[in-house]
Amino acid sequence: MRVWVPGCATGEEVYSLAICILETLGSSQSKMRIQIFGTDLSESVIGHARAGIYPSAIEKDVSRSRLKRFFIKRDGSYQIHRNVRDICTFARQNITADPPFSRLD
Repeated sequence: MRVWVPGCATGEEVYSLAICILETLGSSQSKMRIQIFGTDLSESVIGHARAGIYPSAIEKDVSRSRLKRFFIKRDGSYQIHRNVRDICTFARQNITADPPFSRLD
């Protein structure tokens, strides 16, 4: 499964899609290769997205079970778990000039 999120900013939508896909597939996820691409024009927001670190304020919007399953608490912030980050690739891209991704679901 290949998914592309153009204009991904700091990665919240990319990681939300990854979490939804992983939850939906459950134990079947090992049978499918999942690649989620997030692109943005800004290299600085792409760096933030790659790190996958968000403030503790996400506790208001993310359920406890998801925080426990998909995040690691670090010094007053939350980082997306490595197994989620591993299926997400972030890159700088100008969608008005660069070619789009191909072979997407």
